[in-house]
Parts: sequence; C-alpha cells; structure tokens
Amino acid sequence: MKTYLNFQLTGKQLFPLWLIFYVFFLLPYFVLIFKLQSFNPESGVVPAFSFWYFLLLMILVLFAMVWTLYFVKMILQGISLEKTDKLTTQSQIKLTT
Repeated sequence: MKTYLNFQLTGKQLFPLWLIFYVFFLLPYFVLIFKLQSFNPESGVVPAFSFWYFLLLMILVLFAMVWTLYFVKMILQGISLEKTDKLTTQSQIKLTT
C-alpha cells in the first residue's frame, strides 16, 4: 500500500496544545455551564453577574477560534508529501492566519 503523506508531528508536540486547550477552554467552559444551569429563568430575575458570564463566554469563544487557527497551522506545517519537504509553502500558511 502506497503512502503519499508523511506526518511529522509527534505526541510531544501535540500534548502541550491539548493541555492548554483543556485547561484554558474546557474547564472554564464546564464551570460556566454548571453555573448557568443554576439560574431559574421562570423567576424573571436577571442574575447580577449575567454580564460577566456573557463576557467570559465570549472570551472563551475567541480563545477557541485563535487556538483552532494555530492548531490547524501547526498541522499543515507538519504534513509533507512523499517526495517534497513540505505540503504547503509559507505563503499559503500566511494566508490562513
């Protein structure tokens, strides 16, 4: 079976990125969801910290988008074709960021 792509990324390179994603996105996101579930919308009372929860949610969404762009850029740089050094050129990667 022929292989046309060569993946140059290792687990040592990907693990810190996943750890950053879990610590700075998933943990605060689950805490936020847990806090928001405790609100009762039928009471008609708006929580005092609703603005801060919304702001935290927007910061988390922004962080997820930036992290995703960086992660995709790193993956694209780590893929090469069988006979060439890199699959993408630097100009193509600059267009994605």
